[in-house]
Amino acid sequence: MLSQSSRSATRRVRVLCALAALLALFFAMPGVTFAQSGVDGFGPYMHTRWTAADGAPIGVASIAQTPDGWIWLGSARGLYRFDGVTFERAPTPPGSRFERASVRTLLVSRAGELWVGFNKAAGVAVFRGGRLVDTGMTNPPDAINRLVELADGTVLAIKSQDALDNRTFLWRGGRWTPADKQLNVPRGNISAACQSRDGTYWIGIGLPSTAALYHFSPRDPRFVSANRQLDTVMSCASDRDGRVWLRDRQGLRLLVDAAGRLVSNAPTLLPPTPGFALAPAIFDAHGGVWQATGAAGIVWSPAAPVSRPAIAPQGLRFTAAQGLSDDLTIFVLADSENNIWVGTDMGLDRFKRSIAQSDPLISGDPAEGYMLAQTGPELYIASSNGVFQVAPGATRKIIDDSLGGICGGATTGFWAVNLANYFRFDSARRPPFAPPPAGTMGRCAEDRTGRLWSIDARRRPVWHDASGWHDVSDKIPGAGHSNLVTTPQGEAAYTSKDRLIRLVGDQARVTPFPGASIGAVTMVAPGRRDMFVAGEDALLRIRGDAVARIDWRRIPWIVGVRALVQADDGFTWIRSDRALTRLSTSALDRAFDDPKATLARTSFDERDGLRAFLQPFFVGPSMAMASDGRLWELDRNGPSFIDPASLVADRRPPPVVIRSIAAGGATYLDPANLVFAPGTRSLDIAFTALRQKVPERARFRYQLEGVDDGWVDAGAKRTVSYSNLGPGAYRFRVIAANGDGVWNKDGATLSFRIKPTFVQSWPFYALCALAFAAVLYGVYALRVRAVANSIRSHMAERLSERERIARELHDTLLQSVQSLTLRFQLAVDDLPKNEPARPALEQAIDRADDLIVQGRDRVRDLRSLHGAADAAQIVADVYAQQGFGPDVSLDITTQGASRPLAALVAEELSAIANEALFNTRRHAGASRVDVLIDYGRAFTLRIADDGRGIPEDVLAQGGRDGHYGLSGMHERGRKLGGSLALARRPTGGTELTLIVPGSIAYAASGRGLLARFGKR
Repeated sequence: MLSQSSRSATRRVRVLCALAALLALFFAMPGVTFAQSGVDGFGPYMHTRWTAADGAPIGVASIAQTPDGWIWLGSARGLYRFDGVTFERAPTPPGSRFERASVRTLLVSRAGELWVGFNKAAGVAVFRGGRLVDTGMTNPPDAINRLVELADGTVLAIKSQDALDNRTFLWRGGRWTPADKQLNVPRGNISAACQSRDGTYWIGIGLPSTAALYHFSPRDPRFVSANRQLDTVMSCASDRDGRVWLRDRQGLRLLVDAAGRLVSNAPTLLPPTPGFALAPAIFDAHGGVWQATGAAGIVWSPAAPVSRPAIAPQGLRFTAAQGLSDDLTIFVLADSENNIWVGTDMGLDRFKRSIAQSDPLISGDPAEGYMLAQTGPELYIASSNGVFQVAPGATRKIIDDSLGGICGGATTGFWAVNLANYFRFDSARRPPFAPPPAGTMGRCAEDRTGRLWSIDARRRPVWHDASGWHDVSDKIPGAGHSNLVTTPQGEAAYTSKDRLIRLVGDQARVTPFPGASIGAVTMVAPGRRDMFVAGEDALLRIRGDAVARIDWRRIPWIVGVRALVQADDGFTWIRSDRALTRLSTSALDRAFDDPKATLARTSFDERDGLRAFLQPFFVGPSMAMASDGRLWELDRNGPSFIDPASLVADRRPPPVVIRSIAAGGATYLDPANLVFAPGTRSLDIAFTALRQKVPERARFRYQLEGVDDGWVDAGAKRTVSYSNLGPGAYRFRVIAANGDGVWNKDGATLSFRIKPTFVQSWPFYALCALAFAAVLYGVYALRVRAVANSIRSHMAERLSERERIARELHDTLLQSVQSLTLRFQLAVDDLPKNEPARPALEQAIDRADDLIVQGRDRVRDLRSLHGAADAAQIVADVYAQQGFGPDVSLDITTQGASRPLAALVAEELSAIANEALFNTRRHAGASRVDVLIDYGRAFTLRIADDGRGIPEDVLAQGGRDGHYGLSGMHERGRKLGGSLALARRPTGGTELTLIVPGSIAYAASGRGLLARFGKR
C-alpha cells in the first residue's frame, strides 16, 4: 500500500542509504526488547460515564457492591443502585429523617446486607425488603462517616470529625450504644481506616498539628496506639494481599505488610498525585493503583514491584477534559468483575479493561497510515516512524524511516515498496531495484518459487526476477481489486470482477464466482487451506476450483468482511467494520457445505473495547495472528492486539432479579408476595441480570402464568407492562442469559394477588347467579303458565263443546226418541193382549227406554266432569269399575297436601288410569297394584303392579300393531303438557308414571304472585 502522505524523494534516499547499516545491525546483534503494556486512551481501560442526564446521582461519596451484584451508590441525593444500565433510587419513608439526608458511607456485611450511614443526624439504616429500615439510633451525630463490621457481627459506626463524645456507636442486641469510653477513642479526626490480612483495623487520628496511628482488633475494638506519627493529611488503602498502604503528601508507601507487621521507614512506591491526599485509593486485580484526587481527576499507575520503590511511573491522569464526569473525584471501587468505579461530584464513571491493547513501542501518525506484513511466524508493522518487528515478549524497531508499503516474503523477511525502488529486507542483503516500468499500485506478493508479483498502474500483474520485470499474457485478466495476496499453496492471487485469478508460472487459473454477484469486493484473504473472498452481499470460500457461498439473507452478519484469519487452534477470526467475531473453523466449513447449518459465534464490539476499523479504501493485510497467539489488527488509531487467552467466556449463570413492580401510582422495590388493591388493572414489572461483563448484552425471557401462552423473548428489554388484568393470584417468571449465552433457567419468580372489587367478588357473582336464576325461573314460570293457559283454553273449549253437544243431545235426540217411544207405547197399548207382535214391540220399547237412560247418563257425563275431583278417588273408582277379583289388592299412597285437579285433567287422568288398570287386569296376572300420587310442584301419578311385566318388544315399539291403548295414553299425557313413561320394574311387573306440571294439573286457586303475574 502506498503511504497516505506524500513523502519526499530525499527522504527515500536517506532510507536507502541507511538500509545497509540497518541490515547489518539487525542481523549482527539481538534487538533491544521492551516490556509491553497496553496504553489505549487511559491505560488498558475503556471509559464510560453517567451523569444526571443519564439518571445518575450527583455527589457520589461512597460505592459498594452486594453479593447479588448490585452496585450501590451513596450520594447527595440518597441511596441508589445500578445494574450497569439503569439507576434506581431507594425510596425513603415519607417523613423519615432519611428523606432529606445525604449518604456518607456504605457497608456490606458478611450476611450480605447493606448498611447506610447518613448526615443531617439521620443515623444509620439497613436496606432490607426493598426499603430503608431505620435502625433507631438515639441522638445520632451530625454524620456517620464510616461503618465497620467486627468479628462477631457487631457494627461499629464512626463519626470522623473530632468531638467531645458520641463519636462511635456499637450495634449489639438490636440497638445502638455510645462506645467512646468503652473503645478508648482518642481525640482527633479519624481520617483513615484500613484492614490488614489478619483483620486488624489501622486508624489514622489527626489533630491540627500532628497525627498518630492507632489500631484495633475486630475481636476487641478498643483503640490502641501504634506509636507512629503520621502526616496530618492522609488516607490508606488495602491491596489484595492484605497489605496496608499509606497515602499522604509524600506519596504512596507500605504501612503494614502481609503478615500484619508495621513497616518502618518504607520507601515511597508512587509519587504524590495532584489534588487531595485524603481521597481514597484502591488496588485493582492486575496490581495497578487507582487514586482519587479530590479535584484533579483520577490517577492510574500500573503495577510496580514493591521491593523496588520509586521506579513506578507518575501514572496516567484522566480528567474531565478526557471525558471524566467531573474532576472532583470522591470515591473509587473495584468490583467483582474487575471494573473500576469512580464516584464524582457530577456522576459516576466506569473503567473496564479493554480487549484491544496497544504496544507503546509502536509509534506513528495514524493520519499517515500503518501497514502490516507477515512471513511465517514473523510479523512486521510499518508506520510513519519506521518498521517494527513484533515477537513474543518483545517489540523492536528495525527501520527508522517510513516506507511506501511492505509485503511478506515466501520464507523470511519482507519486501519494502517505495515510489523509487523495491528492496527485500532479510539477511541476503540484495540490492534494491526499480519499480515496474508502468508504475506501481503499492501491493506485492512473493510466490513459492521466489517470484515477486506486483500490480502496476495499468492494473496488470507483473513479476520480477534477477533479469528484471516481466509482463504476463494479455489473455490474463487485469486486477479489479489491488489487494494482491499469496494463497496457502504459495500462488499470487487477486480478484477481477466476479472471479479469482491465481498466477501459476506464466499462466493464470481463473475461478469464476457462481450465482448472483457478491457486490463490491471488501476482502481477499488466505485461510489455512482455502481462499476467502468477501463482498457486500456474500462471503465465498474457494477450495481448489469449488466455490461455496454464504449469502447475507442467510447469515446477515457475515457480509462486508474486512479481514479474516484462521488460527492454528481451530478458530477463525472475522473482522467487520464494527465487530470482531470468533467462531469454529469446522463450524464455518459446515456452514459453507450445508445450507441449513447454523453458525454459532462469539462477537466483540466497542462495548468490549474494540476500536473502529480502517476506512474501506484501505488496501493490504489488516489482521494477522502472531506466533505468540496474539491477534493483531490495524484500526483507525493504529495497531492493537487482542490476546485470545484472555477472552474467557463467563460460564456463570447471571443472577436474575425482579427490580420492581409499579401499580396504582406506587413502586415496590424487590417485591415479594404483594397484594394489590381492588380495581388494579395495569402494572409494570422491571427486572435485570447482574454481574455482567457487558450488561447491555444480557437477554431475557419472561412469562406471566395464566396470561402469556409461553415464554416471551424480551431481547435486551428489561421491563414489561400488563393491562386488563382481572382479580386473582398471578405468578411472574423471568430468566436471563449473559453475553456468552449462558442461561439462568431458574431465574426469578414473583407471586402477587389482585383483590377483587365488589362487582368482581364471589358474593356479587353469587347474587348475579341468583338474579339470573330468578330471571330464568320467571321466564320459565311465564312460559309454563302460558302453556298451561293454552291447555286450559283448549280444555275450556272442549268443555264448552261438550256442554253444547249435551244440550243438543238432550233437547233434540233424547227428547225426540222419548216422544217416539211414548207414541210407540200408545200404539202398543191399543193392541190386543193376545197380539203376537205385542211382546216384541214391548221389548223394543223397553230397550228404547234403556237407551234413553244411557243417553241421559252420557249427557250427564258430558256436563258433569270430575271437576275439583280427588285423584285417589278417581283411581279407586276406576279400579272398582274394572272388576278385579279378591286375589288382587290395591294400595294407594299420597304425598303432599291433596289438591283438586282441573276438570279435564281429572277426565284424562281417569282415562289413563282406566287403560292402565285394564291392561293390568287383562295381561299382567298381578296380585298387587301400588298407586303413588304426589301433589308436588308437578302432579305425579305412578301405577305399578307385580305381574309378569310388559314385553320388551312392546315397550320398544310403544304398543302392538292394531292396538292403540298405549299410544292413546301417551297422547293424553302430551295433551296435558306432561310426560308419560312405561318401564319394566327390576323386581317384576310394569310401572307407569304420569307427570303433569302443577300449573296445568291443579285447579286454579287465584292465589300467589306468579299466578297473579301470569294472569296479567
